[in-house]
Amino acid sequence: MDPHQIELSREIIIGNEAYQEFPSILDKLDLKGPALLLCDEKTFDVAGAEVKETLEREGYSVEKMVCKDVTQEELDKIKGNAGRFRFVLGVGGGRIIDTAKYVGTEKSVPYISVPTAPSHDGIASSRATINKEDRRYSYKADAPIGIVADLGVIKNAPPELISAGCGDLISNVTAVEDWKLGAKDNGEYYSDYAAALSVLSAEMVMSSSGLIKDRKERGIRNLVKALISAGIAMSIAGSSRPCSGADHQFSHALDYIAEDPDNHGIQCAMGSLLSAAMHGMDFNKLKKSMRELGIPTEVSETSFTVDEALQAWEEAGSIRDRYTVLDVSDEDTKSLFKRVGLI
Repeated sequence: MDPHQIELSREIIIGNEAYQEFPSILDKLDLKGPALLLCDEKTFDVAGAEVKETLEREGYSVEKMVCKDVTQEELDKIKGNAGRFRFVLGVGGGRIIDTAKYVGTEKSVPYISVPTAPSHDGIASSRATINKEDRRYSYKADAPIGIVADLGVIKNAPPELISAGCGDLISNVTAVEDWKLGAKDNGEYYSDYAAALSVLSAEMVMSSSGLIKDRKERGIRNLVKALISAGIAMSIAGSSRPCSGADHQFSHALDYIAEDPDNHGIQCAMGSLLSAAMHGMDFNKLKKSMRELGIPTEVSETSFTVDEALQAWEEAGSIRDRYTVLDVSDEDTKSLFKRVGLI
């Protein structure tokens, strides 16, 4: 077995008033200014302003840049306009954190992940998804050197973003089955530890569904920890394999096809139901958890159409060169959707 590098975050802070820990975290990480703070207008208001003020009180120079979209053009603009900086802070949801990953990796400087919503498992992962030429590409990036998650901010995220994060994690169950299939049929590298950690992350969310739905601190804490654990699973595996299979291919296909795609995690969870059925798994168990967590279980509850969803599933296998259950099953798409109750 060829050796591969496992890169993990050095400092992780989760809790209320977590931003007040920034001075001690930066000291432990030996990070000096100036810093680049990436955000959007909304996330600057809910968290970025406090982070910036906290750092500036400690004598750090902080340059704020507002990100409008994660496109190659936007990234080039950020890299070109940003002054000299020693580290990057990504304050926001998945889009902003992916931008911080990409910029930090390209500039060869460390970045800190500061999630304001638990919307997907990119909080801790070493993968960045970037829009380029109307398509979404997954890039290898550095893992965040630190993660600072303030539960007081995160628990007030929009309900659909909390549901999306849960959906992204639930899809780990079938992503691991696809990974096993790739190992069995194609001889792919497979990590028992990374796979187990990925599934544990999904099970943690499903067992905490009531607490998460009611926004209890324990439930939100479990969700955030599960998202971080999923990211760590990907770092251990050296790829997104533990958390991305046919379910994610379906979501990416919808992003291309649908006029109005839904949240990434919502689409992944729906794809996971289809994948579970094709694997011969108990998809009703997944569906029960999805309903408890406010995740749509019928296409009519989403922003995309039935025709778009059917087309996306049929084209999902061609989205990326990844062996999944889509490569071994030829079940009629419409019949499959009806079998799992999506239509």
